[in-house]
Amino acid sequence: MEGVDGEWLYDVTCLKYERPDYYLRRTLLVAEIEWSRGGDIWRDFEKLLIAQADVRVMVFDSKWLRRYRDPFQEFKEYIKRLETVKEADTYLVAAWCDDHFEYWDHGPS
Repeated sequence: MEGVDGEWLYDVTCLKYERPDYYLRRTLLVAEIEWSRGGDIWRDFEKLLIAQADVRVMVFDSKWLRRYRDPFQEFKEYIKRLETVKEADTYLVAAWCDDHFEYWDHGPS
């Protein structure tokens, strides 16, 4: 459609099907990997927020972003403000920081 911006599929999806007819039973994991600068990181994270997946994973390059703000804190705010967040929602966020990854997770203990 003209005027529609962006993709809607996840970069990685792990699904569970029921045999013998292969009905989709569950989304086990969705992941978004974003190496560009700008709003794409936030749009990809919003896609994870609405995913009906047991585990949601975000991997991104934070070198430039950390100069301006704390992405982990912003992701926490995104989750906190979403009305449909459940205690069982699980997120793993991996931020590339020059020469290593930093991790943050959110979910049931």
